Amino acid sequence: MSRLRRIAIVLGALAIPLVAILEVVGELAVVAGVPTEDEWAAAGTAARGLARPGEPVIVAPAWAEPHARARLGDDAMPLAHVARADTDRFPGAVQIGLEGAHAPELASFRPTEERQVGPFVVRRVENPAPDVVVWDLVEHFRPPTASVLGTDPPMSCVWSARSRVLAGGLAGHPTFPRERFECPGGPFMGAGVTVITDQDFRPRRCLWAHPFPRGEKVLRFERAPLGKARRLVGHHGMYGIVERNPGGADTELEVRVDGVSIGRDVRRDGEGWKRFAFDLPAVAGEGTQPSGSERVGTIDLVITTTDAEHRHLCVEATLR
Repeated sequence: MSRLRRIAIVLGALAIPLVAILEVVGELAVVAGVPTEDEWAAAGTAARGLARPGEPVIVAPAWAEPHARARLGDDAMPLAHVARADTDRFPGAVQIGLEGAHAPELASFRPTEERQVGPFVVRRVENPAPDVVVWDLVEHFRPPTASVLGTDPPMSCVWSARSRVLAGGLAGHPTFPRERFECPGGPFMGAGVTVITDQDFRPRRCLWAHPFPRGEKVLRFERAPLGKARRLVGHHGMYGIVERNPGGADTELEVRVDGVSIGRDVRRDGEGWKRFAFDLPAVAGEGTQPSGSERVGTIDLVITTTDAEHRHLCVEATLR
């Protein structure tokens, strides 16, 4: 055996324990950087102290959010906040930042108060120009305010408060809730409030609105307070797994107010969680009360596609 070969064998043998030592040191460094239970609890207490009613608690980086919610609970971090459509609507927020992390969606918010808690910076921030929500269509998606219709063939979906909850599991469809509209064609054709995972693995609370194979699917809202708003603003998206497998047909969303179209938006695969906004007409057609903030009317979210296969559309909208 040559001298060089013997040296190579010895170095190789020494490398194994050296790699093991480096792995142990690395693991200890990771463990040392993990917040303790007491630190998480203290960050939660600080967040509660800074939070104001109706404002979300947002965690940075986003992967740490479940840890904060486990300590703060649903009252401080309700589903509507965790699976928010946007942050524009909020006048302020509380950010729990781990090791100096910042939430990109709060970049335009101004810090007003700040507390250092171990590895966390807990900061209250204010929105310099909140886009205030007057009426949230997701919150009113139930009778007598809402109904679901189809046009080909003509149909009216039936509201149920005791439907069977169906969850797709890992890589499966979003949950079909107990309270939902049941439509012909099975549970995928129904409509209800659910949470999808968008293309960035962010939760989004919205109305499951898979289009029918033919004709229009109409989500109708009666007596919407049109006189108190200037625009209808919303978002639509598809379950992230579908989004990452492009090739499906385009899906069109049309918004009608008292039967008059105020805007259309076409959704194509890969667009992610997509925003839309349409101005409300000064007078929104027949059936609308004539003046001031008491004016109410009907809003239709109309969904169509040329091929309904895997068009797992989910939509949310607000009057602002």
